[in-house]
Amino acid sequence: MADTHPRTAILGSSLTDLQSGRTSAKWENLAGDVLPMWVAEMDSVLAQPIADALHAAVERSDTGYAAHDSELPAVFADFAQRRWGWSVTQPVIPFTDVGVAITDLLRHLCRPGDGVIVTTPVYPSFFSYFDAVGVRPVEVPLIDIGDGGRLDLDGIDAAMRAGARALLLANPHNPTGTVHSRADLSTLAALAERYGVRVVSDEIHAPLTFSHTEFTPYLEVAGDTAVAAHSASKAWNIAGLKCGLLIGADLPSFSDQVAWAVGHFGVIASIAAYRDSEAWLDQLIGELEHNAEVVAGLLADTLPQVGYCPGAASYFAWLDCRRLDLGADPAGAMLDRARVKVSDGVSFGGPGAGWVRMNIGTSPEIIATALGRIAALR
Repeated sequence: MADTHPRTAILGSSLTDLQSGRTSAKWENLAGDVLPMWVAEMDSVLAQPIADALHAAVERSDTGYAAHDSELPAVFADFAQRRWGWSVTQPVIPFTDVGVAITDLLRHLCRPGDGVIVTTPVYPSFFSYFDAVGVRPVEVPLIDIGDGGRLDLDGIDAAMRAGARALLLANPHNPTGTVHSRADLSTLAALAERYGVRVVSDEIHAPLTFSHTEFTPYLEVAGDTAVAAHSASKAWNIAGLKCGLLIGADLPSFSDQVAWAVGHFGVIASIAAYRDSEAWLDQLIGELEHNAEVVAGLLADTLPQVGYCPGAASYFAWLDCRRLDLGADPAGAMLDRARVKVSDGVSFGGPGAGWVRMNIGTSPEIIATALGRIAALR
């Protein structure tokens, strides 16, 4: 059933309800007075079409392996056309999740010791993928990070010219929420073609692009050697169901285990997300845009020392805490002294020292409580 009816707030759950009802990693092993605002998981209410599809599967005892030829690739292609005007012509391969897909792909693209460009500060798991494959990160930091950040194309040019074999792109960017412009992505594609560098674009946060911004799928501007990774997991908060997509015209041959490892419930939920849950997504984006305004207003009133440039996608606030006098580990101080758990900026690469990432995919009330506690540290 299409998701067309008005609903109450998606991000409106109280802290009491969340603490008593959630058992995921975000809430695991935390003292009752700690506000968890770290891992990329929202405090959202599940989209009703997804809930209905999963309930129906349980009712019919449909709990086996995922079918290897499901309608998910076609449903995703329809969503991409509606949402971004992107005509997906490349093969679409379901994977366990985006992280597994990228790690497997890098094993095929790179040799141990090869350099892979990352535009730091960037999603910390990128570094764990590199460790698993045995490649080395080549950091090319974003420029103008305090103003939202953009790709350092000259720096990327130099790194490619020096022999980097691949580039792992976050598009939209995690943690800044930057949505890379079509012009910058086109220039990146031209550089990659010039130097024979494979670009892998992690576009897991793309459905959460804000209403005033245009998302450009990297494969729209790149040649057939580029690859993109997508998933419904972040936008519809279904990461635990395990289903991602790898898209590209020149994909390697993967093991048969790839198809067997995809979560059956992940496929069912992803189909319901892409096909039937866009109205829910639109409402969620409106709430996230409001939350970003809430954060900006509260910081201006109570923590003007903290630098914050609201992003144009997803549910992260990338906060410059270097003037807060919280020492070299502001995230640790916030946990120990304010009982707010955020992500340490150091884990995002060199430029992240003194910064923290706060997950604002929660209610405005919880955001206000967290920032109030941090303000009290001064």
